[in-house]
Amino acid sequence: MRVLVPVYDEQLFITEVIESYNSLCTVETSFENFWLNKGTYDVIHLHWPEYLFKWKPPTDIELLLLEKILKNWQENGAKIVITRHNYLPHSPNPERFETLYEVIYKTVDAVIHLGAYSIKEYKIRYDGLLPKKQVQAHIPHPIFTNYPNTVTKSEARQHLNIGKDTVVMLVFGEVRKASEKNLVLEAFDAIDTKDKLLIAPGWKFSKTKEPINSLKWLKVKQSKKYRITQEFIKNQRVQYYFKAANFVFLPRIDTLNSGVPFLAAFFNTPIVGCKTGNITQVLKENGMPIFTHCSKSELGAALKQVLAIDYVQGDYFTVVESRNALTTGEKHIRFFESLLDNC
Repeated sequence: MRVLVPVYDEQLFITEVIESYNSLCTVETSFENFWLNKGTYDVIHLHWPEYLFKWKPPTDIELLLLEKILKNWQENGAKIVITRHNYLPHSPNPERFETLYEVIYKTVDAVIHLGAYSIKEYKIRYDGLLPKKQVQAHIPHPIFTNYPNTVTKSEARQHLNIGKDTVVMLVFGEVRKASEKNLVLEAFDAIDTKDKLLIAPGWKFSKTKEPINSLKWLKVKQSKKYRITQEFIKNQRVQYYFKAANFVFLPRIDTLNSGVPFLAAFFNTPIVGCKTGNITQVLKENGMPIFTHCSKSELGAALKQVLAIDYVQGDYFTVVESRNALTTGEKHIRFFESLLDNC
């Protein structure tokens, strides 16, 4: 079986998925081949629709070209599969990408969903648009493995200059929206101890004024209990943040998927998050606390619960076994084969 996964720059999720099945089939990653309809492939495996346009909104002419290219691949015998990552892009104006998503989803032969919730939501969202023969499949998000994982908690804290008894709340990944930013600060305030530290290296600062109460934001900027920065953490350093943390706080409120729970699983760090999208299922599977957005009582209870988890006791994440590379790769290949068998 020959599979084309168009790649123009490194995306860790795509790398993990390709590595999970590249020993079971022939994989090529030519971005050029996709756009030129060049080569012969059984399966074209796509990911984020906007990735095909290097994260930029396509023009009307580019959309027409994409639709033609997709149909050419199908006419040449290839099955087009896309993994659904989000509702729409995480951008200031996601509506600019709505037509692109519709072009993709009305054309592809199959959609891989990272959770059962996604299938149900997808069918409702695109009701009346999807081809009758389009196949939906649930293949869980793979566990991340392309990170060093060698340091201890004490080594990580020494590296980051954190006291051994400090309660550390880590917010990893971009914090973009006003609602997410306020939720992070609300959660940190709710931790009932003086010796605490918030680490949020992915804070997307506003170009004008932070969408937070002015007095509260002044307190944040003046206190050493907040390490809020906007920086890229290289793969080699990610382990220090997760190993140093008592727990990870996931502030996603209206998001379909997140890779952060799988990083937490890889580093064996407790995590707490909102009930949203496929994230709810992932956290429930592993006995991690979840709460309803806007419920202060649920938030407080979830924080107490996550702080009571002793991660030193060993691997409590069942996801590590059920979503390893071998299992994920085999599921992809079996799904691809089923599509080809039903031509």
